[in-house]
Amino acid sequence: WPTLALGWLFNVLERGLASLQRVDEILVAEPEICDAPDAVDHQLAGDITIAPVDLIVSRDNDAQRFALRDLALEFKSGEKIAVVGRTGAGKSLLFRALLRLVDVPPGMIQFDGVDIRSIKLAALRRQVGYLSQEPFLFGRTIREVLQTGIGPMADDALAGALQRAAILDEVQAMPRGLDSRLGERGVSLSGGQRQRLMIARLLLTNPKILLFDSPLSALDFDTADTVRRTLEAFAGGRTLLWATHRLERMEWFDRIIVLSGGQIQGTGRHQDMLELEVYRSLYERQQLKRAVGSK
Repeated sequence: WPTLALGWLFNVLERGLASLQRVDEILVAEPEICDAPDAVDHQLAGDITIAPVDLIVSRDNDAQRFALRDLALEFKSGEKIAVVGRTGAGKSLLFRALLRLVDVPPGMIQFDGVDIRSIKLAALRRQVGYLSQEPFLFGRTIREVLQTGIGPMADDALAGALQRAAILDEVQAMPRGLDSRLGERGVSLSGGQRQRLMIARLLLTNPKILLFDSPLSALDFDTADTVRRTLEAFAGGRTLLWATHRLERMEWFDRIIVLSGGQIQGTGRHQDMLELEVYRSLYERQQLKRAVGSK
């Protein structure tokens, strides 16, 4: 038995050291994107200017390349903009650049005339509300997930946000309600539930700029309509960029931008954009999907 116990101890020790080495690589890693020495805590007003500079990002040893090319855009505070395009058009890369999740050339992106590289990362991301099409959830309780980065909030406030995101009934039906544990990456929830939970969390914040990257892609049409109305009301006087494949209520947007291959193919109001073949085909396909789904 002493020999067996010693062998077991060495096995556990080696496994622990291997795990510690992987954790240590993360703990000692230096961020590639960090604050400039003269970065300021700028309060965003909502104006965004993108200069016509190329941005190319490679991933997986150049197996995948994403690019924005000569993308000159200007958004005024309070504008509601739809960013439309097929998969790989550059919508998500545009949003990542606006959040400075990828570094951009100096002067490419400005908020209220201030270079994005001159704004503190914490200040920028605190004032920009972002909804990803693939939300990430920690393996915590629903209450803790909603309060991540926000701080403790009353149950009434949490329930109100869940109600507006059309998920309160499903949370209340869980054995422990707000204290139900989700599992890592929200494994115990469906894709639509994860999206709505992240929408509820956004509704508890007060951002100046909103970036929505296909936030309703996993919802059925009826639920998506309900949540869309909530998000439209929440947008209020905020600057909104909404990347979408679902071309619903496009008349609501002040402007529609069509991207293809990282370049602008057209911009204008909904009726004007129907003359553009790539936009018209996306719109007609969406109408067909909705007609089939309603039967």
